[in-house]
Amino acid sequence: MQPILTEAQRTKADVFVAFSYPPDTFAITEQARTRQLQPEGVLHRGRHRVPGVQGQVRRRDRGRRWESAGSITSTQAYKDYLKRHAEANGGREPDRWASPVTYASLQMLQQAIERVGKLDRAAVIKELHDGSFDTIVGKVQVKDGLRMDGWQVGQWQGGEFYGLEPASKQGAKPVLFPKPEWKKQ
Repeated sequence: MQPILTEAQRTKADVFVAFSYPPDTFAITEQARTRQLQPEGVLHRGRHRVPGVQGQVRRRDRGRRWESAGSITSTQAYKDYLKRHAEANGGREPDRWASPVTYASLQMLQQAIERVGKLDRAAVIKELHDGSFDTIVGKVQVKDGLRMDGWQVGQWQGGEFYGLEPASKQGAKPVLFPKPEWKKQ
């Protein structure tokens, strides 16, 4: 990562963008922070539906140091889920990517079974394809088996990861720009 970061620092880049897998994302950010690379904006995006900075980052681990690095949800139901998870797991929060989506998927399945009224596999699948579901990540509908209304961009702000885009989505926060200076340990 050093040659890329050195070049970004040399050119005084206004924005630094990285499409990477989580281990590289963490390394890039930690090295940029250590080197005091201070672009006005930093965007990390996962590759192939793999998370960027919110994935395995837990607020207590890195969130405070990743201020404005940048998808995720900020509903009260999501916050309650984080709290319940931590209480049940010795204070450890879940990851901010797969865990809430998995939990929301189970909520969808439960609601679909309740609506169908019995364990009829074909009917439950049809309900999952056609229905709308209230979950910890907000209202979810699927199209061709894919969730279409998730967050696309998020950002760490004040030690929490918030959804930014689409800006019209409930709970969206305005982007924090320019990014604050990296925090020391």
